[in-house]
Amino acid sequence: MQRLWLVLTFLVMIVSPQLAVSGEPAYPYPIVDSGVWATNSYPGDMYWLDNERVLFLGNQTSEPIGQDDQWLLIWDTKRNSITRYRQHVMNFCYRDGIIQYRTGARQQNTGKHLWTFYRGKLNEESIDTTPDRKEDKLNCRYISVWPRFMNGKTHAILREDDGYLLLDEKAPNVKFENYPILYFKGGIGESIPLPFRRYQADRVEFYPFKGAYFLAPSSYFIEETSTHLTPWPPNIPLFTWWLFPDGKTEKVEIPLGLWTKGGLKFYPTREGVFLVNRHSRSDRDPGNAGGYVVKGKQVSKVINGVLTDISTVSPDGCRVAFSHTPAPENDRFDARNKRTLKMIDVCAKGVRP
Repeated sequence: MQRLWLVLTFLVMIVSPQLAVSGEPAYPYPIVDSGVWATNSYPGDMYWLDNERVLFLGNQTSEPIGQDDQWLLIWDTKRNSITRYRQHVMNFCYRDGIIQYRTGARQQNTGKHLWTFYRGKLNEESIDTTPDRKEDKLNCRYISVWPRFMNGKTHAILREDDGYLLLDEKAPNVKFENYPILYFKGGIGESIPLPFRRYQADRVEFYPFKGAYFLAPSSYFIEETSTHLTPWPPNIPLFTWWLFPDGKTEKVEIPLGLWTKGGLKFYPTREGVFLVNRHSRSDRDPGNAGGYVVKGKQVSKVINGVLTDISTVSPDGCRVAFSHTPAPENDRFDARNKRTLKMIDVCAKGVRP
């Protein structure tokens, strides 16, 4: 009888990943708090310069400041120190030593912004004069014309040597522009059909530790009604994808549970997918909101509270930086504010590469 009980217990643990989640973080991954305020404004970009330093928008102290006055800052997570880079910065990116951003000065008589755009090597950037400016964030550059091909519009510009993701506008029976995705690989002049559609992969980012692109949905798309549904339906499988430069793909299934009941963001790491749920139960109670680590069928809540739309993974795939507050009521521009920039190391229990 005891043996049967042990077998049943083991089976329940396997098929019920919810049991790995509790109200408190499940695993003692180290979390470092910078103690300084990081912006909660969209898009709230942040990037790792290397495996120790984070480039972000915010303030050098814990005091929130308005979007017009925010600083571009560097957080050294090893020393837990902050260095100012430039003030009045908005909408920046960083990639392989290249930085791109804009600064704004508000006119007193009209209230409108006067923007100046910069791009170049870190600490050596100069004014960018690209006409009809559009952002190519994966290459951290401005372009004048968004590429278009015979098959259809560009879904995403990949790294310069890798090519493009295209919308297959010639595909039959497409509803509400939810086109299949094609991989137009650089240099070969032909398109590779991919096993997902536009709204199953509307977020695309490259991760050096994997040498591949990670693609994820921002919501569930109902083709019959052209509706983007949040939270994810409880009876619909949830998948994210890896796309390698050679065209190979890997499907990563996200188990469904309390953690998928809300607005979701996905960030791959060496130890699994870091999932952000942004749905709070109330102003005081974050409920299911927080950060989770998904490893196969196991889901572990590692951070309680409210994270912003943007988190970022270190080049080695071990550390995730994020702007965080314990509950919505602490996300304020007054003395109640508790939002700060934090970092979690999900490789701490294993061997860092």
